[in-house]
Amino acid sequence: MNNKPGIIITPERTASTIEPVSKGSIRDSLSLIGMSQVGLFTLAALYATLHAKPVLLPLVLSLLLALMLKPAHRTLCKLRIPCPVAAGLVVICLLAALYAGGGRLADPASEWMKTIDVRTMESRFAVMFAPIQEIQQELNEVVKKVDKMTGAQPAAADPKSSAESPHAGNEEGIAVTVEARDGDVSVKNEEDRTVEIEAGSKPVTVEISQRPVSALLAYVQNFGVYAVATMLLIFFFLAFGDTMHRRLAEDDLTANLIESVGKDVSAYLFTISAINSGLGVCIGSAMWMLEMPNPLLWGVMGGLFNFVPYLGAVAGSIVVFLVAVISFNEPSHVFVIPAVYFGLTALEGNVVTPMIIGKRFTLNPIVVALWLMAWGALWGVPGMLIATPTLMAFKIVCANVPALDRIDRVIST
Repeated sequence: MNNKPGIIITPERTASTIEPVSKGSIRDSLSLIGMSQVGLFTLAALYATLHAKPVLLPLVLSLLLALMLKPAHRTLCKLRIPCPVAAGLVVICLLAALYAGGGRLADPASEWMKTIDVRTMESRFAVMFAPIQEIQQELNEVVKKVDKMTGAQPAAADPKSSAESPHAGNEEGIAVTVEARDGDVSVKNEEDRTVEIEAGSKPVTVEISQRPVSALLAYVQNFGVYAVATMLLIFFFLAFGDTMHRRLAEDDLTANLIESVGKDVSAYLFTISAINSGLGVCIGSAMWMLEMPNPLLWGVMGGLFNFVPYLGAVAGSIVVFLVAVISFNEPSHVFVIPAVYFGLTALEGNVVTPMIIGKRFTLNPIVVALWLMAWGALWGVPGMLIATPTLMAFKIVCANVPALDRIDRVIST
């Protein structure tokens, strides 16, 4: 057979056979645009949250408290009491409990603060930390000996820098205080004399101070506005929250989802509040047995601080340690008190709470730490107190919405 070379005919390139080369780049550019939009939205939301604190803080706090008090309100409604009346009764009971507890704690705390002697406190701190001071002195002596052996000398102060500093030298500077009273500004020195400042005169150190009474009145006014707004919002959420949920839902499935999420969040907040209250009772009892002054105050503090995971236990242990240093002379007794406090919080966090609420309500420690830092940077101490309840509420929402399942897996342990 003759093998003749064949001719292979290939189809011509047409527009339909050209591969979309730029498809990947368009997809990448779209994902980059989406990420940038999410980043800009996050920054805008953080900025709005920071500057909308006077509005958002009472709103979030009242919503959390309303969810926590929802079981009591639901029980009263089952007794054929109208929902608005039941909401009013719950709010009145909350106000009565806060007033009774605050009055019970304020008087003993103020009396105990008056009995504190600053000199006695300093002397006891010096006795407690005397070993550390001795170690520091020995280290300083070793450093001096090493400097003598090596011939090193301490760096001399730069005369130019001291001359250029506006606060250098007590003889060339005049310390004054500027006080503002009803729009009038007065400048006075340490001897309470008016100081006239001329051009080219000596450097002047200016300290802008505010009267303590004015600062206290402003704080009380802001606190009163927050408290009234929070109580009113709690009443409205309890009285008309269910009606609003039903009207917001577009169908029965959405209504059931909202109701399920509300019940789960309410059950969690009620349970964790009961656990923290029990921890406060245990801490108060332990402080009473250890003869700490005002044990009820430290029990309430422990229950409130426990809403802040990790940091709350550490902060409470430091506070009771400082109080023990002031109140007792024996070092063994002083160190036992924070150890008992921290031991009770550790027992609650590692045994009691996981046993009661189960693994369903566990959170990733990394996410909790980042969430605490974010809320603490935005709203300070109130933000840290509401950080964990808001994170758990968000986790429950993600667990009940299939589209947010991936976020729920990240938040969970």
